[in-house]
Amino acid sequence: MQKKYGDYFAACMNVEAADKLGAKSLEPLLRAIDGLKEKKQIAALSLELARQYGGTALFDVNVEKDEMDSNKQILATGQGGLTLPDRNYYLADDARSQKLREQYVAHVTRMFVLIGDSEQNAAHEAADVMRIETALARGSMSRVDMRDPIKQYHIMTVAELETLSPEYDWKQYP
Repeated sequence: MQKKYGDYFAACMNVEAADKLGAKSLEPLLRAIDGLKEKKQIAALSLELARQYGGTALFDVNVEKDEMDSNKQILATGQGGLTLPDRNYYLADDARSQKLREQYVAHVTRMFVLIGDSEQNAAHEAADVMRIETALARGSMSRVDMRDPIKQYHIMTVAELETLSPEYDWKQYP
């Protein structure tokens, strides 16, 4: 079975080309992020990155059937933006969780160094990443609440959504 996994990975990944490019393949992404001048531009960039690379950055967005009216299709959003598996990884005070957070910050620091940042700047940026993700975790629903469909159902119009979060350009979504 290991061989099959290895063959599949090799078939999907041109490691030599990736190694040759190094961080250069990330430069267009980094320039796009660096080019953001105001918060309203985040929606367009987030959508473009999702289209090009898949996934979502800040939160999940899908078209789904309305759970209260199956004749309707709605734009559904869900929490996201956390790299660690669950909000508790950011918020728990036990020794294991603290160690995992330290390891995560060390990993993020290393990623910033690999794309060319100085060790000092990378450590500062990694701390910022942890601070932002921890703030997102504080606003995230618990696992128990995530299983409650009533707690997740907050249907609203685009106008209401824009009032709730005016800094985000919701009209970017088709």
